Amino acid sequence: MRWLINQNIQKSILTILSIALVIIVLVIVYSYCLPKHTYILNLPAIEDIKDINIISDEKTITISEYKEIIKIYEIIKINRQTTEESIQDTLINSEETIRINFNFKTSGTSTIFLYNKDNKYFIEQPYNGIYRILREEYNEIKEIQNN
Repeated sequence: MRWLINQNIQKSILTILSIALVIIVLVIVYSYCLPKHTYILNLPAIEDIKDINIISDEKTITISEYKEIIKIYEIIKINRQTTEESIQDTLINSEETIRINFNFKTSGTSTIFLYNKDNKYFIEQPYNGIYRILREEYNEIKEIQNN
């Protein structure tokens, strides 16, 4: 009789361990193997932009010439997609931050940040995504600001 009770306990423990193992495997598959949400850089339509403010620690400038607005827009807009989400409206722990405000002709502003972190360059759109960019693209914007 005792032997029968021990055997039932062993079966119960094995069943619980099997269920726990299945749950762990499902969590791992869900976390790492399923596709993540893709974020797309969401800039205003170029025809809706009145001017652009480029702001850094060093300098603030306003670009209102249409030709220059297009130049900045084309550097930034290039088919940007990411799976890395931005969950804040301001940056922390970044180096050489450039804030870009796209001011609308009607009213309102759309803001993005360009920055360097650990020798990698990024565009971050608050509450949207964090996008990798080339150092050259970052430097082009910085050069526009310094001219």
